Amino acid sequence: MGARSTFFSLFKLGDKVAIDGDASIRATVIGFAFYPHVEQVQVAWFANGSAQEAWIASFRLEVVE
Repeated sequence: MGARSTFFSLFKLGDKVAIDGDASIRATVIGFAFYPHVEQVQVAWFANGSAQEAWIASFRLEVVE
């Protein structure tokens, strides 16, 4: 049996986050991807009535109330 890994994130599914400190868009955390060099967080939000999704490096995000 191969080695196992445990991954940790400062975010949890459903957290509301700002991207690059811009609190005017509140995105919701919907997924995670872990790579050797960075953690990517999948976020979703609405802009002008359209649903948007993106994978963002975790260091660009901060939790908002």
